[in-house]
Amino acid sequence: MQIGRADAISELTEWLVQGDDVLTIQPRRIGKSSAIGYGALIRLQEEYGGVVAQADLRLAGIQNAAGLADALVNSALQTGAGTPLLQEKAGRIARKTQRFMKSARVRAASELTQESATLRTVQAVAQLLAGEPPAGIEALHQVLGALEHEAASHQRPVVVFIDEVQDLGDPDRWTAEEGLAVQQELERAMRQPGRLVTYAYAGSEETAMEHLFAAGKPLYREGERYVLPPIAPEAWQEGLTGRFARDGRTITPDGIARILEASGGHPLRTMQVCRAALRTVRAQALDTVTEAVIEDAIARARAHPSWERAS
Repeated sequence: MQIGRADAISELTEWLVQGDDVLTIQPRRIGKSSAIGYGALIRLQEEYGGVVAQADLRLAGIQNAAGLADALVNSALQTGAGTPLLQEKAGRIARKTQRFMKSARVRAASELTQESATLRTVQAVAQLLAGEPPAGIEALHQVLGALEHEAASHQRPVVVFIDEVQDLGDPDRWTAEEGLAVQQELERAMRQPGRLVTYAYAGSEETAMEHLFAAGKPLYREGERYVLPPIAPEAWQEGLTGRFARDGRTITPDGIARILEASGGHPLRTMQVCRAALRTVRAQALDTVTEAVIEDAIARARAHPSWERAS
């Protein structure tokens, strides 16, 4: 359902399955969270049996290590942590990457006694957090360790995705001590020899993100930069024509071109105009999205405060 993002989602999925960490720094509402969280990570689960431990620091209002640990472990459980990997998906992973087959961590995990292995599982950590949770940073330490064990014991991709990660360095949202401790714990986890968990970070405040990943900071040089490419006009033409057609409406190529001219091809702005136009044609029982409807929709979309914030 994401217009013009099929190639980007496919590429991001490939990176994550193969163990390449991802760092995306782009403006708000450009589609970062959608392409990663609702695109690549869904494919990772459905096609490869991957486990996803994700948290949006801003949306979830997370402001400490304990909250982050809880969000990650709950997400991991919801996406299948601890469940057997289907043979079909295991074969798909093996065809894509050999990193699990060659991993010393996988060999070590297979040699653990059942009792020792149980203590390391995501389920065990979840029970610990629900009972008498350890101190915040220790809770995060145990969650990241359990996720590493999940990847090794089940030989499947496990991804930690933290959205709006720049908040870790924002003194108005996190205390400096707590934010730094989380950064250092993530650094420790990412620099373990032979680790199997993949990390993905996204943020929309460029200056804050550059500061968080700057030289001398714990997460410096962590993650391959990934820039979502602009959505091609041809993709917009095809996608928007289809969207309106599913509602029984017709829009001309010139009409779509006018919308893109006004929105600059920005995903949020484009969809705001289209949403306003759709409301009008529904209210007036029109079969065609006329030029007048489009101009009115552009005016209404521009009047919304999010239009300027999307720049």
